[in-house]
Amino acid sequence: MTKKGFTLIELMIVALLMGMLAAFTIPQFSKFQKRSDAGNVAAQVESSLKLSQSMARSGVQNQTAGANKIDYYKFAFSDPGSVGCYSSYFIQGYDDANASVGSELGKTSVQCPIVISYENSDIDFQTITGRVINNTWSGSTTVKVCYSGYGYVPITVYEDGRIVKGEFNDTPCTCTCSP
Repeated sequence: MTKKGFTLIELMIVALLMGMLAAFTIPQFSKFQKRSDAGNVAAQVESSLKLSQSMARSGVQNQTAGANKIDYYKFAFSDPGSVGCYSSYFIQGYDDANASVGSELGKTSVQCPIVISYENSDIDFQTITGRVINNTWSGSTTVKVCYSGYGYVPITVYEDGRIVKGEFNDTPCTCTCSP
């Protein structure tokens, strides 16, 4: 007579191996998910920065603005949670008297646990050249798209108008949010 099936020891070994595999893969998946979430929002912020610059370079004028001519486009942050930490951003045209022209364009909000960290003033792109103007920094500045308590994706904006999105950095951000 031959026995068919598995012994209790064989089943326990398989269960142990599956538990070890799950113990390793679940934290890795969580880490991947956080990087992916921050990366997706960083790509949206980078795209909006480039749109702001593109509108400035092409000299796009807001037709509803009347006689006011747009001299620069501002990429601005709003809804601060704490100093230097924001939950939304938008594009706004301004005239030579620094008065806003028309309405905010493309206002976008981010959801907790994602938050935007930026320590300087807004980023202004000059019409026609697309260069950064009215800045309080020299050379370059960095916008950080943070996954609260975990890490961030840097987006560097240079004075000449270059915009470069970096790789995820595991250093935790100082910005946090509350759901």
